[in-house]
Amino acid sequence: MKRLLILTLLFMALLAVPASAVSMNLMDIQVEETGDAVVTIDYTLSFFEKIPVMLKLANPSEEIRKAIDENDPNNRVDLLSADWESVVLQVTNYAKTYAGTTPGTITQMTPATDFSKAEETLNNYWFAPLIDIDLSPAVTKIMFADGYSEQFDNQLIIPSVTHTFSS
Repeated sequence: MKRLLILTLLFMALLAVPASAVSMNLMDIQVEETGDAVVTIDYTLSFFEKIPVMLKLANPSEEIRKAIDENDPNNRVDLLSADWESVVLQVTNYAKTYAGTTPGTITQMTPATDFSKAEETLNNYWFAPLIDIDLSPAVTKIMFADGYSEQFDNQLIIPSVTHTFSS
């Protein structure tokens, strides 16, 4: 009985709290010359958003991993680390790599990355009405092995990028 009262009070407190946001702050993609990549994503969860994660009802790092994995079935996406604020992934064969049109060059093409399915999945959880989910990274940086980079701001679908450089 006491436990039910505590849970009821906690639930009522959650309803009284203004909606908070699950926000992706930064997605940093470091593309290696082989086409593999290390993807680091920093995100923000409020205290109330951490509760479903603590109770293992939601796993934002797994939803992010799935979103990247679904872009290409030939990729292997390994979770290197995850905490309350970030996830680091190793993506094998992230960028398609082939010889450039000029001798001694390499052309790489990154896949488009679509977070709309992951956002939809999170919006289907029972607690979704209590929070505001935004998986469009505030900043997405894609950096290639030669130092060339492109940046995208607040995009739910990150476009493919093609870059040619000397090997």
